[in-house]
Amino acid sequence: ATRRIHGGWDFHSAACRNKSTVALWLFFTAICAGSTTMLIFSSRHEWSWSWSFDHLMDSIFSLIPLLMSVPFGLITLILLWVSWRAIFQQCSVSVSRGVLTCRSWTPIGQSVRQVTSGDVEEITLKITSQSGDHAYYSIRVKPKSGDTFEIGYGIASKRDAEWLAERMKQSLGLAEERVAVSS
Repeated sequence: ATRRIHGGWDFHSAACRNKSTVALWLFFTAICAGSTTMLIFSSRHEWSWSWSFDHLMDSIFSLIPLLMSVPFGLITLILLWVSWRAIFQQCSVSVSRGVLTCRSWTPIGQSVRQVTSGDVEEITLKITSQSGDHAYYSIRVKPKSGDTFEIGYGIASKRDAEWLAERMKQSLGLAEERVAVSS
């Protein structure tokens, strides 16, 4: 949602706005979490050491599911983070009187970043994810000092992302260049 405010613009990105993408992330998260759980529980067995070669090989091969649960567990954590962000994270960006304020929040916390127009080096678009031939864009701010940070994400339309970035640049009084898209 976008609205005009005194001296600038206010942009709001609602949580869970790309419902089909969220459903897909949750599906893959459930598959990976189920696989990790299956690997952990299938690796349980009774340990008894003997010096026979067959028993030693059985013991070594019985550890493979447990070892494979580590990378599956890490992938599951990444997918949980992406799913959490897609479902719950909201972002509100206000650009007014030469100040850009980005408020981002989830049920467990919030963050606020603020930069003035003199501190902004550039505002760019970046393709952050892709599903088939459909790209999702994020808007990023690169300050003159400090790390680049994201102020809009999961934008399904390149035209909308460019429009939002242009409005932000105009409200900050930055040069009217075309917005660069990086992948």
